[in-house]
Amino acid sequence: MFQQESTRNLVFTPTELENLEVISKGILSRKNLAARRNVTTRAIDSTLAVIRGKLHSKNGLELAFKLCELKILPKLSSTEKKYYDNLQLTSKEWELISLLLTMRANFTYKKASQQVPLTEIGVKKIFNNIRNKLHCHNLAELVIKLHQGGIIQ
Repeated sequence: MFQQESTRNLVFTPTELENLEVISKGILSRKNLAARRNVTTRAIDSTLAVIRGKLHSKNGLELAFKLCELKILPKLSSTEKKYYDNLQLTSKEWELISLLLTMRANFTYKKASQQVPLTEIGVKKIFNNIRNKLHCHNLAELVIKLHQGGIIQ
């Protein structure tokens, strides 16, 4: 369960806390979140915009990094954590994860392709492989799962 974050004087409404809790479980797409909460995607957009505003985040990826920094995301169970302990990623996948963590919210596939000897399509393919291995829908969800799995701090 989510706790109010007091160190930065942030106050979330119960609805915002519910959305954050669902987000932390890996249901980051607007459509999935709306279906789970039985509301419209417009209502989800509005609530997420308020959360992003409170956390000064310009997009979902930056929001994911901020949630990790605040340490308000619940940790995985020991059974779930074992999956991450045995995670098999290639050196190129680790290199791109490292680049994502360095670039943070400024990350784009195009910018990443300028940093490594890959095309933008090549970078996308590798991130698709990573997301498939971790059952993630997008980069924000990937960041949250890597954090919850203890792979990144």
